[in-house]
Amino acid sequence: MNTRIAYDTAVKAFNNFRVSHGLSSCWPATRQQLVYFVASCFEKGFSPATISTYCSGISFYHKINAWSDPTDTFIITKMLEGCRRSRNCSDDRAPISKELLDSILKVLPDVCYDNYECKLFSAAYTLAYFGLLRVGELAFTTAAQSDRPLQYKDIGFNPDRSIMLVCIRKSKTNQRGMPTKLQIASSIEDSICCIKAMVGYLQVRQADQGYLFCHQNKKPLSRYQFASVLSKCIKALGLPCMKYKTHSFRIGRATELATSGVSMETIKLMGRWTSNVYSKYIRL
Repeated sequence: MNTRIAYDTAVKAFNNFRVSHGLSSCWPATRQQLVYFVASCFEKGFSPATISTYCSGISFYHKINAWSDPTDTFIITKMLEGCRRSRNCSDDRAPISKELLDSILKVLPDVCYDNYECKLFSAAYTLAYFGLLRVGELAFTTAAQSDRPLQYKDIGFNPDRSIMLVCIRKSKTNQRGMPTKLQIASSIEDSICCIKAMVGYLQVRQADQGYLFCHQNKKPLSRYQFASVLSKCIKALGLPCMKYKTHSFRIGRATELATSGVSMETIKLMGRWTSNVYSKYIRL
């Protein structure tokens, strides 16, 4: 769904560009039009990733209509390469380490307005960290992805509650495949134990179906709320909140596993990455 939206946006942006510059709006598009479009996007300050996504969307639109693909040319390939070299954007998101996670959990009582909310965010943040979860797998993002966040039924435990079982039904890299089942063991550090935090949350949450992470009024935890409370915690700790984002849990856990000697292939599997982009998350 995300890819389709991005491609539709790309085609719309290209059409708007042609209209605003008095170019023909006929399809298939010409190579020269695409050259002008890429150059215009770069001059406007668009990131290399955005420009590349726009070209991918235009390419897809041509291919599904059995037209010759104007993006599959030497000049466009070199222009995209030049964009990446000239505007190399670094990922400045900071990792959330175990120590920082512990500090975040300790300031939650001062940030949240009641005990229920405190337990809600404690469970969400520890699961995001130890499960290497994307925020869209935990919190409500958009109506189009309303089936992605964890449900109450997706969480279980082994008999002695030393292992938590998590079923990821849908995700960014698994939109139609079989559900992924995670096993998260209890932590030696009791203050940041994912299982302890989840059990504590489930004790105050009513045992009914629906989204796993929800407020007392049954409304699901949103991506905005997940990020907003995190920013308040980071600010309370005297750290630059702009450096810590929702993916900082995933970055921090991947980094912690790498420094502990876990192989790259195992980290890739645990984080459910389908490409080598996972290596960018490891900050050694």
